Amino acid sequence: MCAAFVAHGLAAAHADRVRELAHLWALLEQAVAARGADGDAARDAHHVLSARAREWAIADEEAERRDVVTLAAADQDEMLREIDHAIPHAEVAARELPPTHDVHDVIRGLRRMRTALLNALPRAALVRFRRSAARLRRLVALGAPSVIIANEPDILLRALERALAPIDPRRIPFHSDDGFADTLFSAVHLCVVCEPGASDGVNLGLATSPAVATLLDVAEDDHADLNQQWVDRAAPSHPFARYPLVPRGRFCRVSPERLVRADFEETGPMGWAAGDDVAALARDLLALAGDRPAFAPELRTVSHRLETVSRSGHAVIGLIEYLSPEADGEMRWFRSEADDG
Repeated sequence: MCAAFVAHGLAAAHADRVRELAHLWALLEQAVAARGADGDAARDAHHVLSARAREWAIADEEAERRDVVTLAAADQDEMLREIDHAIPHAEVAARELPPTHDVHDVIRGLRRMRTALLNALPRAALVRFRRSAARLRRLVALGAPSVIIANEPDILLRALERALAPIDPRRIPFHSDDGFADTLFSAVHLCVVCEPGASDGVNLGLATSPAVATLLDVAEDDHADLNQQWVDRAAPSHPFARYPLVPRGRFCRVSPERLVRADFEETGPMGWAAGDDVAALARDLLALAGDRPAFAPELRTVSHRLETVSRSGHAVIGLIEYLSPEADGEMRWFRSEADDG
């Protein structure tokens, strides 16, 4: 198996949320084990977890709105230039579309923003706006198809409109009727510490380094065989499944039934650590670097990152995942750079 097809991610996370998620997820697992995934107990436990995750999402939106920055004259001039750059690209697309198409609303919205530009914005909104503007200029410079370029003015506008519109709890993209897997994915992401304007945490782990497959002793070429290894070696005491590659705690356990894990076939052990366990994780990685000189620089780098997380009082979440060849090495979870919001 190509080493790049097995990835290891770590991300800093809010310790209080991580602990609560671990508790609520354990209650869900226990309910499923006792009465089945379709039982009333499982539905009730799932509803409690879903409702808590929605509260986190709303709290994050509110905190984002409170983090406001004042725009200097130069900042406002820059935003006006980017809006002026975006409008013509939306107009090119509008010429070939009926008057009822959304692109005409985008053009009108950008013009309104231009004439009534605010002198203060949430920091996250400013970050999203600048990233979108930079992406639009890159697409234009690369000669991207006009249909692709035309999407960016809409994203640019939404970066500003989102900051001005009232928070609508119904708009929070999280529903209690989501499956168990979707709930866990969403809740874990809400635990992760993100930079303003980013939708993903910064990857603190080894990513797709060859060290991952080597340390896990992964040699199978078949994805199904690899997943079966995760099932067979799921005990926390097994070197394959325990930290330092994945932290000590567990959000879920690999089992042949996968009653709670649902469609998690492409992931290996998922774990977490908080408090003293984060510092212990950093020490263990440093010790592992001494035993594995070929990967020592990478392991020491991860250890240093975790020391920083520990000093900040944050928790850490870890995941091992299989990347299919068509994924082109892109991790579905924590990426090397914070993604656009």
